[in-house]
Amino acid sequence: MKIIVSHDVDNLTRKEHSKDLIVIKMIIRAFLELFLFRINLFTFSSRLSCIIKNNFTNIDELVKFDVKYNTKATYFFATSNDNTLAYKAEAPKVYVQTIIKNNLNVGIHGIAFDDIQKMKDEYIRFTKIHNINDIGIRMHYLRKNNNTFSYMKNIGYLFDTTEYSPELKQPYITDEGLIEIPFHVMDSYLFQDKGLQKYNLKYAIEFTQKIIDSNYDKNIVFNINLHQEYFSNGWKDWKDWYIWLVTYCHSKKIEFISYQEVVDELTAKQNRYKEHILTK
Repeated sequence: MKIIVSHDVDNLTRKEHSKDLIVIKMIIRAFLELFLFRINLFTFSSRLSCIIKNNFTNIDELVKFDVKYNTKATYFFATSNDNTLAYKAEAPKVYVQTIIKNNLNVGIHGIAFDDIQKMKDEYIRFTKIHNINDIGIRMHYLRKNNNTFSYMKNIGYLFDTTEYSPELKQPYITDEGLIEIPFHVMDSYLFQDKGLQKYNLKYAIEFTQKIIDSNYDKNIVFNINLHQEYFSNGWKDWKDWYIWLVTYCHSKKIEFISYQEVVDELTAKQNRYKEHILTK
């Protein structure tokens, strides 16, 4: 088994949501989760503190942790907005520089999925702002239709990792020629039910450890996503789960790999197959 970790960046600050209800809903959820005994008073007060201090970022802290354990993590940033994702395309520039400087990776968190021109605009905007060309993508809310993969391939994305597969579906090349790297565990799917935290740290660890231990000796990739805003005491179970995950895999000497390494391996395998066919 090898591990890929990634971080979708949906929110950076409270102020970017001055025109929507994201923060208000976040506060309501916190009260409901406390009332239903889904979170404790420490987590509740820490979450309110994050909101008051205008900080959902946590990228500097998360980068330090990822570097310490050489996770080769990929951070996915948006360059356009919808009614849930509101930061400006230029806002993450300093964080992208920090991530690249620390030999980690970045990609696009896509909004447009059914309009090739809007998708191209996102790609061009990202490459111009951050001066990075060879990138992959994960769609916000995992949105896609029958044309999305062909649009991605046409635009020039190295890979996509939008497909969610709890069955541990492995990386493959689509009919359109795009490298698709399905992901298997997402923090929000792991902890939440109907928008509220339902499951605790103990459940999350047991769930994930069962997958790791039962597949430890198999030649597979295990692809996991944590939203960077949850690397915070405001979502302490989520943060502690990610810390456990990385340190557990490190203790078992499970190799962390990047999406790029999967791309390189699949591309090489495809080229060898083509050469074999040509020499027949």
